[in-house]
Amino acid sequence: MSKESVKFHVFGDSYSTPNMCVSPKESFWGLAAQDLEVSKIQNYSHPGFSLDHVLHILLNETFDFSTDYFVIGIPPLTRYIGYSDNYKTTWDLTEFDRNFTQSTQIINCLSNTQRFNFEEQFRNDIKRIDRFNSEWHDVQCLEKIFLLHQFLKSKNAKFIIVNLSTPIAYQDLWPAGCNIMIQVKQLTECVIFNNTYYSVNYQDQIKPADFDQYKWQGHHGPEGNANWYSKVIKPKMIELNWIDNA
Repeated sequence: MSKESVKFHVFGDSYSTPNMCVSPKESFWGLAAQDLEVSKIQNYSHPGFSLDHVLHILLNETFDFSTDYFVIGIPPLTRYIGYSDNYKTTWDLTEFDRNFTQSTQIINCLSNTQRFNFEEQFRNDIKRIDRFNSEWHDVQCLEKIFLLHQFLKSKNAKFIIVNLSTPIAYQDLWPAGCNIMIQVKQLTECVIFNNTYYSVNYQDQIKPADFDQYKWQGHHGPEGNANWYSKVIKPKMIELNWIDNA
């Protein structure tokens, strides 16, 4: 199939939002799109998005899974999605052509949703707070990631699911979580427990562009994006036969 009809879809939070400390062309997803030689990039990322935001888009928007490419960024798992009729009813989808000329269209699939952290979402729910367990929450998120992977495989989609934040602690001896952790770790298309956008640059001591404000949880400029792309994203695309090893 001609690359003229192929799109590249990007999902995530501020780490993959266009123009967040790095130009689209120099971002990890922009570098991937250039190597893939696609005709159009559709970036659904927004600052503050949660895993449930990403899942909601993938299950409610229309995609050509048979031809297009997907890089699905997993935001910090501590975020929760809430619903209210008072929230905004539309979101911006940012698009780029192969020359990175930017345009925007409005989508409605995220109507009336907003991200919260745990304390904001459940401050009046004493039972939920008392019973909260962060490791169990990670397990539930991994189960969602696993089911997303199975869904995309059933569509014969070309996709990578990558962790944008701190690595999820791998606990293959804990009965409540060992099975799902072992299963997710074995998935070729998933980069979850190590080699994340955060961890690779932290290990290489490449500071985020906004380090003074956010420290190591900040957003990377061209150097950090190129570093993660060359060490993780591009090798994974080669492994999946998306591009040649050139």
